[in-house]
Amino acid sequence: MENSFKRMVDMVAKLRSDEGCLWDKEQTPASAAPYLIEEAYEVIETIAENDQDNLKEELGDLLLQVIFQAQIAAESGAFTIKEVLDQACEKLIRRHPHVFAGLKVKDVNEILANWERIKQSEKKDKSASEQSPLSGIPKHLPSLLLTRRVQDKLGRFDSISNDPEDAVRQVDNNWSKFKENAGEEKDGAEKELGNLLFHLVNLARMRGLDAETILRNKVRSDYWIP
Repeated sequence: MENSFKRMVDMVAKLRSDEGCLWDKEQTPASAAPYLIEEAYEVIETIAENDQDNLKEELGDLLLQVIFQAQIAAESGAFTIKEVLDQACEKLIRRHPHVFAGLKVKDVNEILANWERIKQSEKKDKSASEQSPLSGIPKHLPSLLLTRRVQDKLGRFDSISNDPEDAVRQVDNNWSKFKENAGEEKDGAEKELGNLLFHLVNLARMRGLDAETILRNKVRSDYWIP
């Protein structure tokens, strides 16, 4: 496995070298970023389709993009792929004391609580905005996924309801308000629709469902035109 990883790292370095590919040499972190996003979505698609053969290929394509970004960084002296891996390993160790440090935990909820506590301690020297429980969530996630991630975080700190019955009441209430505003001014309808979608995602979360995946699968299965 180590030889295979080094082989890809060396190949990417050659592609970026003076003897390499003109197109690859011209790329910047920004110009290559769309390919990273595209490959990530292709991985998600093969997982959704339970397509193991293509998943193997797409994971390779995604790994290639990660190594490519690290190679560009190495050329500028910012960091190397080894530093990326070392930092990731240290983070795994630090955030899994129940696995690597013998910490006793009762259940998954305690594991998640410890995870958030450790993350916050890592940010103690950062600005107030970076210390927010939500600061680690990527801002450009698809809207339903972004909503789910925010709710996951808030739910761990009891900053949002974790009661399914309360979520149902919220959905019913917002649906009524949306119907009342649907024929009125656009701003009012948008606000109420936003509230309704937020609480629908929260209800799905508490029932162990992922609204992003469910809606994507619905569109793909019932309306998708290849």
